[in-house]
Amino acid sequence: MTCTLKASDLDHFTGSQDFFKHPLFRGIVYTEGVQFLGENGCGWLQDMILANLKHNPKLMHQDFVCITLKCDTAKHTAKVYFTDGDTMVEAQILKNSINGKDESDGFLALETVDYTDCMVAEIKFFYTNGTLMLASEY
Repeated sequence: MTCTLKASDLDHFTGSQDFFKHPLFRGIVYTEGVQFLGENGCGWLQDMILANLKHNPKLMHQDFVCITLKCDTAKHTAKVYFTDGDTMVEAQILKNSINGKDESDGFLALETVDYTDCMVAEIKFFYTNGTLMLASEY
């Protein structure tokens, strides 16, 4: 499925009344904004994040995880950073994306995407209390 998503498509997700379950990742629910991503060509991202939250030993027992997708829209590549929300680590993500480095210092996990048609430069998520949501839905 081709990703038709634009950054402005996510602007109206500021809370959630409905929650969804993925058949492969029991115990985790996600919000309307995350569901919207899956329905608009970013199902791969939804699956990648849920798989990491469910099966990565560094993430499985975290109370709070901040997830940041950073897309290089010119090269059609991306990185997905998983952190504990520490602002210093978040600053390192920005620095690495500017400098093109692939360091994983301070991150709980890092996934590299060799090709994506997603044209949104950055999407942030939070995971807490068994719920994955867009940062704007927190």
